[in-house]
Order: sequence, then C-alpha cells, then structure tokens
Amino acid sequence: MIKSFQSHVQLSQWWEAGHDWHVPRRASYSGLPERYKLLRRPTVHRQPTIPSTNRSNHLLIEMPTSGSVEINAPVVEGESIPRRSYCSPDKLVTTPAPGIETVIDVLKYSKRTHAGKNAFGWRDIIKVVEEEKEVKKNIGGKEVTEKKVWKYFQLSDYKYESYVEFADKTQALAAALAKRGVGKNEVFNIYASTCLNWQRMQFACATIGTIIATAYETLGEDGLSHSLSEPDCVGVFTHPELLPMVTKVLKDCPTVRIIVYDGEPSQKALDGLKAAKDDLVLVHIDELIKEGKDLIASTDFKALAPKADDTSCIMYTSGSTGPPKGVVITHSNLIASVGAVFTLLGHHLRSDDTVLAYLPLAHILEVRPFFNDLLNDLTFATFTVYG
Repeated sequence: MIKSFQSHVQLSQWWEAGHDWHVPRRASYSGLPERYKLLRRPTVHRQPTIPSTNRSNHLLIEMPTSGSVEINAPVVEGESIPRRSYCSPDKLVTTPAPGIETVIDVLKYSKRTHAGKNAFGWRDIIKVVEEEKEVKKNIGGKEVTEKKVWKYFQLSDYKYESYVEFADKTQALAAALAKRGVGKNEVFNIYASTCLNWQRMQFACATIGTIIATAYETLGEDGLSHSLSEPDCVGVFTHPELLPMVTKVLKDCPTVRIIVYDGEPSQKALDGLKAAKDDLVLVHIDELIKEGKDLIASTDFKALAPKADDTSCIMYTSGSTGPPKGVVITHSNLIASVGAVFTLLGHHLRSDDTVLAYLPLAHILEVRPFFNDLLNDLTFATFTVYG
C-alpha cells in the first residue's frame, strides 16, 4: 500500500506515532532533514502526485503488507518455507553499514562521525543513607514482622563524556593493558555493575584482540570461580565492594595475574588480594589510562586488531539454575545483531535521544543496544558510576 505525505511534518507525525515504514531501495535522500539520514536508514523519495494546481511534492512511503516474506530456497520435506523480514528479503543482515565488521569498527565510526557530542552520561554516588524498617509478611497464615535495611542514594547531576573522549581514553587503556602483558586471544573478565568503565574495558580489550568474559556482580563464590577458571581468565576488572569476593576465589583461579579496579577501595581490601597471591598485579583503571597515553604511538594496534570471525566475548549466564554457562559470541555475531536492530528499529532512533541503561551490561540485551546507540549518535546513560 502507498501512504502519501504532503510535508515532512506529516511524515514525522506518522513516524512518532510508531508506524513502521519501508521504501524502495531506488529512492534517494534528497530533500530530507538530517534526522532521517543516519547511516543506511530506509529512504524516502519525493514524487509529484497531484495536479499542477497544487505543486507541492508528496512524500511516498511504501507500507509493508506483511512483516516477513518467503524466500527462494530449496523445498525440504517436512519443513516450512524459510521467511525473512520485509526489511531485508534478499539476504541476511550482517552489518549496519559497509566497513563495520568488528566491535572496534563501531568505536572508530562513532568517534569519526559524532566526535564531540555526548556519548555517555552518569551520576556519581555522593552519599548512601541506610534506614532500618519493619516489614510485615504473611507466613503460613500468620503475620510476621521482620526488620530490613533500606538504602537510599544521593546522586550527583549527570556528567558526560564525548565520543572522542571515550575513544581516546579507551585506546590509552588498551595500550597500557598490552604493555602489562594482556595478550591477543587471552580472556579478561569483567565482574562489575553497569557503568562507563565496564564499557571502556570492553572496548579496550577488543582493541588489542583480547576476549572478555562477563560475570554478574550478584554471583556467589562458586559462580564467580567458575566464570574465571573455565575460560582461563588472565585478569579481572571490578569495583571496590566486590574485591573481597575476588579474594575468596583467587585460590581456585591460577591463571589470573592482574586485577584492575576503579573507585576507592580500602587498604584492607587491597592487602587481602596481595596476601592471596604474591605475584598479583593490582592497578587502578585511571592509572592505566594515564600511563597508556604515552604508549599509544608505540603500540601496534593493527597487528592486535580482531577479525570478524574472532571471539569477542564469552557471556556467562546469571547461574540461577546451576553453574553459569558461557556463550561464545564472535565479533560478526554482535555486528549482525546490531545491523538487524538498526534495520528494524533504526527509524525510531534520533540523534537527540538518550537511552537509559537498566539491564546489567553482563546481559546481551544491554550490550547490543549500546552498540546501536554509538552508531546512531545517542547518549547512553547509567544510573551511577563507581569511581
């Protein structure tokens, strides 16, 4: 079906109302506002559709009659005919744009395209207030009163880091990690809550071809030990309040040789780690970024860069039904999912949007939208950042 619009205002109203749309590939971007031109967004074309008495051009939108289409594939007995989304009927989507094949390509693209615009927003914790309250529960038909401690957080205003700042600090961190002996195809665990440094560590590791493994901050001793020992992790990034748990499992993780932390851990926590393993390297992430700035020029990033088929991360489950299970995800897996989300939902995203990180970054459904945010010039906001 053909939907006709007499102005960009009408198109915008249709769009904002949540209607899906798709137009022929032959159309051009001519005459469209900048907000409709992000990457390979489905295009809109202008065509005279009314008599000469009204010379305004209409915007023609070809509306899909079905969400998916059958593809021309060999018939297999007992199986239905394969179908693909109407957005990409000819082939599977493998990338959001030509030249974007790995996680690092996403970072390079966002730095080059969005530069000084806000990439990340966060709020620091200024103060934590604890309050003990009585809570009434019905247990076995009887009303029981229990005491629970409630935490209230006083937060700062949002602070921001631009695409350029994020990319430059990430490259410095990558150079420092390489200098400290973190190698290509080794595994580095991120055991932390959702925050800017989680994302920085992910991209820094990818920059030097290091695989990340994820660990939920809620994991107990057994779950964390499994997530570190199974993939032979060489390092861990974490927060001060999680260092005691790392100390407990180090005895079962002989391959771990470096701990990177943020925030302001107590001396007792650091001493506990040193006592658990004599040759362990303990270093603050800010220190690594500072020393890495002088190492960028001498680091051969090209030789360390990952390929599309290389493993990007091993994403571990939360371990709710047993030991956490690691899912091996390649760079091409991640980029294909980014391309799929962009193709289906890209027209809903605008450069002045802000996306609030609600899920933990240890969950793939938070990591994947984060890449889409970078491509689309959105601001990725977290509730709090430690450090």
